Amino acid sequence: MNIIELAKQAGLNHSTCEFYGEELKAVEALVRADEREACANVCEQQFSTHGWAQACIAASAIRARGNT
Repeated sequence: MNIIELAKQAGLNHSTCEFYGEELKAVEALVRADEREACANVCEQQFSTHGWAQACIAASAIRARGNT
């Protein structure tokens, strides 16, 4: 589901969603980047359990998702 649909479900009316559509999409991109970084940080924190190399590979893969 995209950010516009979520905004409508949250109660924003159609015209507001249409008017602020690009801004809502920008917020969505920021939230997704923040979530990817948080997940990558968790991977890096797990190095003591699974080994540093595996944690770095996983963290790099998560961060790379934002470039595709």
